[in-house]
Amino acid sequence: MGLAFYRTHDEPSVPPRGILPHVAWLSLALAAACTGTIPGGGGGNDDDVFRNDDTADDTGLPPGIGGPPPPPAPGPSFSCSTDAVPLGTPLRRLSRRQYENTLQDLLTNALGASEAQKVMTALSGPLKGLPEDRMPSLGHGAEGPSYRRIDQQVLDAHVEAAYDLSLEVGKALSEPARLGKLLGACGVDNNKDNDADCLRSFVKSFGSRALRTDLPDEDVAFYQNTARNEGGPVSGSNFANVVAGLLLSPRFLYHVEGEGSQVAERDDIYSLTAAELAGRLSYHFWDTLPDEELWNAALDGSLMKSEVFTTQLDRIVSDPRSRATLQNFYREWLDLEDIPQLDVNKDQARFKAFAKDNLPSANLHEAMAQELVDLTDHLTWTAVSNANTLLTTNASFTRSAELSKLYSGPQWDGGDSPPSFSSGERPGILSRAGRLVNASGATRPIMRGVFVRRNILCDELVEPPPGAVENLPMLDPNLSGRQVVEELTEKTPACAGCHKALLNPIGYVLEGFDGLGRKRTQETVFDSGGNVLATHSIDDVAVAYVADDDEREVQGAEGLAQAIVDSGKLSACLARQYFRFAMARREDPDRDGCMLERIRRGFAGESLQAGLRAVATDASFWRRSF
Repeated sequence: MGLAFYRTHDEPSVPPRGILPHVAWLSLALAAACTGTIPGGGGGNDDDVFRNDDTADDTGLPPGIGGPPPPPAPGPSFSCSTDAVPLGTPLRRLSRRQYENTLQDLLTNALGASEAQKVMTALSGPLKGLPEDRMPSLGHGAEGPSYRRIDQQVLDAHVEAAYDLSLEVGKALSEPARLGKLLGACGVDNNKDNDADCLRSFVKSFGSRALRTDLPDEDVAFYQNTARNEGGPVSGSNFANVVAGLLLSPRFLYHVEGEGSQVAERDDIYSLTAAELAGRLSYHFWDTLPDEELWNAALDGSLMKSEVFTTQLDRIVSDPRSRATLQNFYREWLDLEDIPQLDVNKDQARFKAFAKDNLPSANLHEAMAQELVDLTDHLTWTAVSNANTLLTTNASFTRSAELSKLYSGPQWDGGDSPPSFSSGERPGILSRAGRLVNASGATRPIMRGVFVRRNILCDELVEPPPGAVENLPMLDPNLSGRQVVEELTEKTPACAGCHKALLNPIGYVLEGFDGLGRKRTQETVFDSGGNVLATHSIDDVAVAYVADDDEREVQGAEGLAQAIVDSGKLSACLARQYFRFAMARREDPDRDGCMLERIRRGFAGESLQAGLRAVATDASFWRRSF
């Protein structure tokens, strides 16, 4: 892939071929070679991290970091072993979102917001060439759902886009007006005698921010020499070379953590440096590089003191960028990108007869997604609730008039006090339309069950047997949706093993909502011409087996929500899901148990925010392991 950096033509601003392709290829070589060595670290509940002074001992941790998880919270728990060494993580590239945010903030820091936005607007074309991160398929087991941060494939398109963007940024920053702002008077005074110091100062300041490390003198000299001005004056073209070289460094393109000191008596655990810790904080919560305040705390080393760290963590968590990052997590956890375009069948007679005066527009699916984003966002930042409230809240976050009409319910104005549905009418996320809809109008109980098992309970599911959906029997078109599912999946042993207890009952419990998410007490079956074939009373009672030993019958969304709350499984599952997002890898319950338990207890007890903060206060967040 590195050969993609070599061009068959020359442009005046292209840096020397011997420098730039080498630096760019190094970034890919590091990605391939440095597996299992970067993020992670030795979690544990070492009692000796609690001390009276504010300096780290040989564990590398200040007071209040690591140690036992907070007091127990009800529900399934994770085992936290002092001796467990969390998995190492392969060297990770910046996600597309992180790359773009980093570039924007780097330019803003150097040029100011207005001028930086002009550069970013000019880069809109090359940025389109940078591939969007995918959500890697992790199968139907407890591994799912997936998250974009886990995507670590490097395609030719990544290489080409990074190369093109580095050159374009170099050109933009070497324009005379910007050159003077970045280098100061010495960069434009035509006096070559002061240019070396001028360029060195730029590399030290801009380069350290870009590469998220306090550049040592030898590295400053390396990037300074990419100008190839051989003692001559700084010009636009050779200054562009320096910028491009920095933006193609592996330290810009990847999360590089290779410094820090060995934890006492452990040859497999190293503490992070202050700069590396600052990077973890900012990219975890903000998806971008450290801001000036956090960076200064890293440079002077004060970030490693518990009081300074706590102050910075409070500031970081309360920053609007943390809110935006968490909204992305909620979108991916709840599979909101999978909400179908609901107007695709609006011209079909059967669908029109089913939808009646709720025939969906092209915007309805996004309104449904936004409702769930607003619900989770409000309970995290405004109402400050724990995880169970996600399933039980009656508050309405329906901004859309169309969705409000579909619900026959209140519309929210976006304020701090949302209106409410009637008690039990639409409790929590499982009864909102975004988690119920299907473009055909059918309810699909099986897929509703799959979502709850995988995303809400983290239960293991197996892949369906080969040919499971081939040669399905002809069924009576007068059957209800529940009867159809029973006939197809519960009459043969090969299917019944999973469907009869694991999947179907949860879907049956949600049959009180139709394929558009509307409340209903009966189901109407239409033929292709929109004529009524049959009507059926809704049966939304089933033994849902939320927990293995829970054989009680539950009814409707409210009964299902209460069964999940009683099981305590949501907080444990949400801890797994947030860990995957935070650490960009799957969890190992044996080796990551301390962080998982710390997150779980935060979600289950105090608040969703407590669970988010728990990631940064676990010992493994401060360390890397081999």
